[in-house]
Amino acid sequence: NNPTIYDMMVIDSITRANISVGYENLKKTFSSNITDEQYVEALKNQFAKVSSMAVTFPETLEKAKLGDTEFTKCVCTTTTSGVSMTQVYYLHNIGGYMAMVIVTIPSGYSVADVENMFT
Repeated sequence: NNPTIYDMMVIDSITRANISVGYENLKKTFSSNITDEQYVEALKNQFAKVSSMAVTFPETLEKAKLGDTEFTKCVCTTTTSGVSMTQVYYLHNIGGYMAMVIVTIPSGYSVADVENMFT
């Protein structure tokens, strides 16, 4: 009955880089036929309400493969307390559920470094 379940989270205790995997039941939160672009718009609206964090979203979304699955990729810049990080949302709508791989990348790593971990 939970609308969103986070399956796992991995954190590098030194760099604070982290990856989390979650699933959202779109029938409970939006509509099962929501597009990835509409989902990102909803994320923008949610983050706009958080005053302690500034999130910059890209103009356009990209596609990326993690393993054998193609995801919609949304690369954001997040700033909290003067510290900026890259946060990447990998989204895949399957059967009314949004599968999300969310990666937070501190300086010193790149999006390509993270994606190479999934090959």
